[in-house]
Amino acid sequence: NAYGDASVNLKYLITNTGIQDGSRIFLGAGLIIPSNNVLTENPFLEDQDGNALNEHRHFSLSDGCYKTNFEAQIYFKNNSKNIYIPSFYGLTVNYIKPLRDSKYGYLPGDTYIGIASILFPSKLKQNWAPKGISLGLAYLKTEKGFWNNELAPNSESEVFIPSIGIIWNHKEYGSFSL
Repeated sequence: NAYGDASVNLKYLITNTGIQDGSRIFLGAGLIIPSNNVLTENPFLEDQDGNALNEHRHFSLSDGCYKTNFEAQIYFKNNSKNIYIPSFYGLTVNYIKPLRDSKYGYLPGDTYIGIASILFPSKLKQNWAPKGISLGLAYLKTEKGFWNNELAPNSESEVFIPSIGIIWNHKEYGSFSL
């Protein structure tokens, strides 16, 4: 079996207005514990002719590093039944910082994550009719990583990920989101 990293997070709820209109604000911190499913040597080492020094695989579920994770969430609820006014919207921001390099010499860069989401209600009342439409945008930036103080060529990245979804719920059976 192959498992990825494990996370232990503590979150503190600063505000929560319950079922009323208003904010929900969380602050959190945690530790990311690496799994053993990790590359054990630099996959980019080459000889003078540009050939790979060792056979290797480019797949792993972990970078092998312990990291801290700091998180802030702010969301707002609005009980308006107007389908053009979001009923729920907000932002989650994470900063992930490696504590030290892995036992195999890899040090990933810092990671920044921002996720914005909006939920628009529908006015449909039938069981299993869509209750809302969600829109989102995620931003992920990873800084340069290093193998034994040498730059890892493919470690730096920046990506925007848009999303759209539909939410259904049933009073007795729960909810489903696509």
